[in-house]
Amino acid sequence: MPDITIDVSMKDRVMKHLASQYRDESARTGTHVSDLIVCLRRPFLMREYFPDWDSKTLLRFTLGRAFEKVVHEELLLNSNVLLNVEQELEVTHDEEDGTPVLEGHIDIGADPLDVETKFTMKSEDANDPDELFAGNWYWLEQAMTYAVMRRRRSMMFWVFFATRWGLDFVPYLVKWNNSELADHWRVMMARKKYVEGHRILGTLPEKTEHKWACNGCPVYKVCYMDDSRRGKRTRVEETTNSVRGKRRV
Repeated sequence: MPDITIDVSMKDRVMKHLASQYRDESARTGTHVSDLIVCLRRPFLMREYFPDWDSKTLLRFTLGRAFEKVVHEELLLNSNVLLNVEQELEVTHDEEDGTPVLEGHIDIGADPLDVETKFTMKSEDANDPDELFAGNWYWLEQAMTYAVMRRRRSMMFWVFFATRWGLDFVPYLVKWNNSELADHWRVMMARKKYVEGHRILGTLPEKTEHKWACNGCPVYKVCYMDDSRRGKRTRVEETTNSVRGKRRV
């Protein structure tokens, strides 16, 4: 056998490079769609402490973005399946006077449907959309918000599964009605009002009730240490999980 060793220094260099790719997300300004989903406290602390993600999370992010790039460049850009295809399409929602309300980035903007790409290692049944999206409800919350911002009622999800049973890729079409979208938008605006109130007061929103979201969170420790700035729970905050959005997939 040849002499085989693990090149630790090379791995460290690669992981530092990956970390640098995501560091700018902590410094963004304005209210992003993702700031209002799952955990309302994390964005506050990310902006303040500029932490790095752990290696497992960085690799998961990287694999997800690699899949997004493949979908964009190999499957959509030159296939004429969708038109006006643009990766990482920036979208904003402004008041009538031009004041920005909300901003976001759709994985792949296109006509007539935008596309969100997802990479998952969970063992959900790809052929059971209800089970898949019930377990990943936050995908829907993000997509519903983009649908409102784009004045659309549907969106595509292209999901790449990497599980112990092998690899799979499944496209899903999700449709909402106007009532579902209007209800969801009211919830998102209530959350935005809630976090803006904390930002003005210099306090922190309550911790998320979704404990799984704390796994791998780069501000987990400081979150639990820095409760001195915690704000009081309000009825507005309780809307955080009031709408999941019925889906027809």
